[in-house]
Amino acid sequence: MAGCKRGDLDLNLDPLSSLGYNQATAAAGGGNWGSRQGLVMKLIYRDKTWELRGGMTVRDAIRKVGLDPEAVLAVRDGALINEETILGDDDVVKLVAVVSGG
Repeated sequence: MAGCKRGDLDLNLDPLSSLGYNQATAAAGGGNWGSRQGLVMKLIYRDKTWELRGGMTVRDAIRKVGLDPEAVLAVRDGALINEETILGDDDVVKLVAVVSGG
């Protein structure tokens, strides 16, 4: 751009830098940056825990970790949530196996 000198514009083109992730973080072994910044959603089933980005439905998150959405119920903050609920970046969701019988 004509007339612009270096330093006139603050163009932050690195989306991760605003989250505290930069080359120094990467050099220090910051590969799991989300959990340090509290920016991941946790999905817990039995003895397994997965960390995912928020913004997806419960159903999509369950599928993403390889489970059958019809075989588990999702609980957040002690309350049952439905499969269309959009999960936030800092949600902790516990999955409970559906048991039936007669």
